[in-house]
Amino acid sequence: MRNGENLVELPEDGRQGIERIKEIEAALNASAIAAAEGIPFKEGQKVRIRRVELDGKIKRIASKTKIVVEAQFFGAVREWELPVSEIEAV
Repeated sequence: MRNGENLVELPEDGRQGIERIKEIEAALNASAIAAAEGIPFKEGQKVRIRRVELDGKIKRIASKTKIVVEAQFFGAVREWELPVSEIEAV
């Protein structure tokens, strides 16, 4: 990043903050609930369910605190309504 003629280096936290802003922006463009609540996920995004270490994808954002995730479990595709805090982007 440039500040006049000087080069200013962003700290690692700064870069992560910028990436987080980009994720939130993408979610805001994809869902009214995400836009209203600042949820950094979008429908169709691949995620991991933290509690059971299972990968799936977001089927829909149900509310400001719940997201419906679709994942294969014991040979069948199942849907789980999970708190936002229980999932992470893959």
